[in-house]
Amino acid sequence: MTRIAYDVSDVEGAGGEDPEPGIYEATIVAAEQRSEKADGSPANDIHVTFDLGGDYVRKHAYIGLGDAAAWKLKEFTNALGLKDKGTIDTAKLEGKKVRVKLNADTYDGEPRSKIGTILKLKAAKAEAVEEEVEEEEEVEEEEPEAEADLDSMDRDELKAFIKENNLRDAGVKVLRTDSDDDLRDKIREAMPEEAEAEEEEEDGDASGGEDDYDQWKLAELKEELGNRDLTVESPVTKAKAIAALRENDSEEPF
Repeated sequence: MTRIAYDVSDVEGAGGEDPEPGIYEATIVAAEQRSEKADGSPANDIHVTFDLGGDYVRKHAYIGLGDAAAWKLKEFTNALGLKDKGTIDTAKLEGKKVRVKLNADTYDGEPRSKIGTILKLKAAKAEAVEEEVEEEEEVEEEEPEAEADLDSMDRDELKAFIKENNLRDAGVKVLRTDSDDDLRDKIREAMPEEAEAEEEEEDGDASGGEDDYDQWKLAELKEELGNRDLTVESPVTKAKAIAALRENDSEEPF
């Protein structure tokens, strides 16, 4: 009896179903540069073997490296996401995924599909992954803290709020002539987020400072000086009147 040793572990199987013409996802399982064809004739290309998965037979493509086949090389590098100029390491091509368009063809008189075009994977897959990550991040977002209800605060609470939030550093001053609503307006001007949180609050004109004496007429300033029993050196000018009123305006203690 004769024992015959054999090793076909590196030989591609011939069995399997030939896929119908169409577009398939494919994985590169082998790639090698050729300088000679199987029949001994010269060659200058990359022999690429694709696995379409399932029970399909593997498909082959030959990417020419000459000027006449430059269009095919560009198609191949575009499908792999490579730059227009660079180097190709055939060993690193194994495992890369692309899409291949199979065209109808024949071999030995039998129908057999053949690779026509090599395409990129659909970008929709990558976009889907990004959307999933964004949704997870949105779930992790913290809920905003509850906003202060300025309208429910009395004068002492408003003054305490100004002190606790360091609004005096932002230019918020509490004057004797200020009403509670004046204080609320000053807080909202210094903290815009408070004004935005109160949907029913009417929009008001910003005062832009601690008073609006600059907008008063001289007669109004003189009348206010009289109401406060304040005297100003003659001749009374608008600048002197405003200076006297501002000097008289003192802050309430906290």
